[in-house]
Amino acid sequence: MGFLKNIFKTTLKTGVYTGDDAGGYFSEDGKLGIFIEGNNEEARREAVGYLKNNLKNIGEDDPKGKIRETLEKLNENFCTLDKIVSVIVFYQLEKYLAMAHIGVSRAYVIRENEIIQLTEDDTEGWNLFKAGLIAEERLLTSPLNRMETKALGKNERLQLNTLEYYFSQGEKILVMEGVKAMKYGDEKLYDILGGKSENCVEKFSEKNFLLKIL
Repeated sequence: MGFLKNIFKTTLKTGVYTGDDAGGYFSEDGKLGIFIEGNNEEARREAVGYLKNNLKNIGEDDPKGKIRETLEKLNENFCTLDKIVSVIVFYQLEKYLAMAHIGVSRAYVIRENEIIQLTEDDTEGWNLFKAGLIAEERLLTSPLNRMETKALGKNERLQLNTLEYYFSQGEKILVMEGVKAMKYGDEKLYDILGGKSENCVEKFSEKNFLLKIL
C-alpha cells in the first residue's frame, strides 16, 4: 500500500479516503479498488465499508461475478433506505482488471501517448450523445450530464456495467468524479497525469480521485 503515499496528498492509515463528494479505498495488496460518488456522506461511507468487508476475500475465481453479487445485495439495501451513489469497483488480476460501474463516475486508462475512457456515463446527456442527438461540445456543458439514468440505490433491478481490461505494465487507471473529469477534459487530464508517476499527482489539485499504477 506504499504507493498510496504518492497518490494522495494526505496520509492514509487505513486505506480509506473520503473527500467532499466522493470516497475511495484500496486493499492492502493494492488489488481491490473502490470509488463511491454522491452528496450523502453517510451513504458513501456505508457503501465503502460494506464493499470493503464483503470483497476482502474476493479471490481470482470469477471476480466480476463476486463484485456483481455484492453490489446487488447493497443495492437492495440502498433502495429501501433511499440512498443513491455512483460506484466503480475494480480488481486486478495478473494481466487484467475486472471492473464494475454504475452511475456518473469515470474510469480512464492513461498510456504513454493517449488517454481512453473505460466507462460510459449513465446520464441523459451521454445517452443522447451516443445516439448522435447532441454534439460533444454541447455534452461538456449540458445539465443533462447531471441527470443520472442509473445509480446504486436508484433502481430496484441493478443494471450494472462490467468489463475486463487487459493492461500493459506502467499504465495508469484513473477513477474520479464525472463532473470534474468533464471540467478538465481528456486532453488536460492526460497532460497532467501522463508524465512520471512520482510527479503527476503533485500537479493534480483535485482531492476526489483514485490513481492506480499498473
